[in-house]
Amino acid sequence: LLEKKNPGKIIGSVGNLSATGNSLGFIALGKEILPALENKISKRNFKIHIFGKGKFKPSIIPYIQNDNIITRGFVENLNEEIISASVFLISNNRYNFKVGHTRFLHAWSLGACVVAYKSCCEAMPEIQHDYNALLGSSSEEIAELVSKALRDIKLRRRIGIGGFETLKKKFSPRSVTKELINFVNLEQNKKDNQW
Repeated sequence: LLEKKNPGKIIGSVGNLSATGNSLGFIALGKEILPALENKISKRNFKIHIFGKGKFKPSIIPYIQNDNIITRGFVENLNEEIISASVFLISNNRYNFKVGHTRFLHAWSLGACVVAYKSCCEAMPEIQHDYNALLGSSSEEIAELVSKALRDIKLRRRIGIGGFETLKKKFSPRSVTKELINFVNLEQNKKDNQW
């Protein structure tokens, strides 16, 4: 397994580096999660890899300047990078900007062990703690969950399988199409009943 060659590898972000959600996620990562992680795990035992196109907003750079954060930019085989990591950390949705993120689907499609804030469920109720993700309310809880996942391969595998199952059940083309049809029918019925 690729993961065994990189036991302390953590995916810290994928996507446009200057997007609003990612920028807020980088602030949470550098200001809150990283110090909490460094209190739990030796600095030598983990690295957070950030992938994505574009450039950081200048105001974000101080938060991510740390020897334990590696900015990788665009890579040819992102899937291989994700598969080779022990944890897929999603630091977005820490603050008031709460949105859904396709990175959950990407991580789940590869059986990655996702660690994220509980507030992600506000935009994506399909996310379930201890089934398809490990969810924390605070940065200290996030750091504890990352530390636990790095030490426990069975936990990582179980969360990865839960994520893959969620993707198949809730986000398959058939499931999504069915939900859209039900929504359109419901909206049409509301309009019909207004007359």
